[in-house]
Amino acid sequence: MGWQTDDGKHEGWLAPTFTDGALGSGWSHQGVLVTRIGERELEYEQWQHRPEAEVTGWVTACECGWRGLPWTRVTAPDDQDLAARRVYSPDADEPQGIHDAGHAEWKEHVSPYEILTEVADLSHEHAEVGRRLAEAVARARAAGASWTDVGSAAGMTRQSAHERWRSVSSA
Repeated sequence: MGWQTDDGKHEGWLAPTFTDGALGSGWSHQGVLVTRIGERELEYEQWQHRPEAEVTGWVTACECGWRGLPWTRVTAPDDQDLAARRVYSPDADEPQGIHDAGHAEWKEHVSPYEILTEVADLSHEHAEVGRRLAEAVARARAAGASWTDVGSAAGMTRQSAHERWRSVSSA
């Protein structure tokens, strides 16, 4: 199961890894689906299915190319040490305990992008409010309000109001 940012620009997943740097992107009855080797995205015709036994670990991955720290697959339950990023899994399916850790890594990775998305959204809202405010000032001036009145309503001086909105008012 993968994760996606609200803007759809980042998609992350816990990817099975292989000795040659291949990353898995899903499973089927044929095995682990490999759609990339290292940073190279494979063409559709080159996609592979590999046996689950060949999975050497997992890494949190993002479509943007970012990779988290790797988890090594160990062959015995007693060798598991999650703090050391060694995890036991009898099959290549995502092992218990690392999904949440991988998701947390990915969330940390996308945090700046999500904040920038918020900045962009708020910037658009700010521009829209500014446009509506300028229209309201123009209507107020057309209705006979003075620059002192406009400044007072906007929480600024008459002079600041005039400097800010003189181009939207012909009065």
